[in-house]
Amino acid sequence: MYVATIYFTRRYLTMSFSIRSKKITASLMALTMLTAATAAAESNFISKIIPTNSISASAATEQTSADGKWKYEITSTYTCKVTKYLGHETTVIVPEAIDSHTVNAFGAGAFKDNGTIRSLTIPRGIGSVPSEFCMNCSNLRYMTLSPGVQTIGARAFKNTSSLISFYIPLGLTTVGDNAFENSNISSFTFPYPISGTRTIGSNAFLNAHNLTEVTLPGAWNIKADAFSGTPLVNIDTPESNLTYAFSHHAFRGAYNLNKLNGFQIWATKAGQPYIHQWIRTYVTPYESTLRADNVKMYMTYYEAYQNWLNSHH
Repeated sequence: MYVATIYFTRRYLTMSFSIRSKKITASLMALTMLTAATAAAESNFISKIIPTNSISASAATEQTSADGKWKYEITSTYTCKVTKYLGHETTVIVPEAIDSHTVNAFGAGAFKDNGTIRSLTIPRGIGSVPSEFCMNCSNLRYMTLSPGVQTIGARAFKNTSSLISFYIPLGLTTVGDNAFENSNISSFTFPYPISGTRTIGSNAFLNAHNLTEVTLPGAWNIKADAFSGTPLVNIDTPESNLTYAFSHHAFRGAYNLNKLNGFQIWATKAGQPYIHQWIRTYVTPYESTLRADNVKMYMTYYEAYQNWLNSHH
């Protein structure tokens, strides 16, 4: 009897523990299912409030200035990027700060297609003028850039057919493709050379119909068709720059170019035509290239003589 009771007790305990384990397991499973269902419901609810294709954080910070003149993006606690000018003034001086945020950048096309602006000045602290910055600003005449600008982006001043005054920043290193295409500037004169090689992009001054003088001290890579279609008369730059430019067709279609570093392509000396030795040395190796590019910057002695004769009739 004693043994039987002990056996029964152990059996009961075993059965009881087994039953409790099953209940605990069932409870845990139910809790897990309930939690998963709740999470799914919350996720579905949130997705309805915030769509999966919501705007980015950068775009979400874009706003209009308190004075209604500017569209800008907050780039940090204290800085902002101007994305669009909304005003209607003819003379625009971009403020150093907008709504207590320092302006340190511009978005592409910030002034694009504005037909009202005649004069534009941007503040210090700007390192780059973006692409299409003032593209198609047909009435823009005076442009003053920040001294710190190093890069002028592609098509930045394309079709600025009234642009006659342009301040060139001292630290400028790159003029982008088509940057001044169809502009009205008459000269592009860099003040003095700095270290490193700078670049003038392809078609940078394409059909700049008033450009006659270019001065580029220091090392410059002048790309294809950079001065095509201009009435350029003289370019003053080191010989190595010209060698690069000749080989890259930089003056293709520069129909009026007749001076290099101030030397006339042909001139008279003691009443007779001659070609300067410097011209012979640096231009002759590229004679066929220049002729193919329709550049009037190289003449044989015979052609110079004929021009001299014609000038005396």
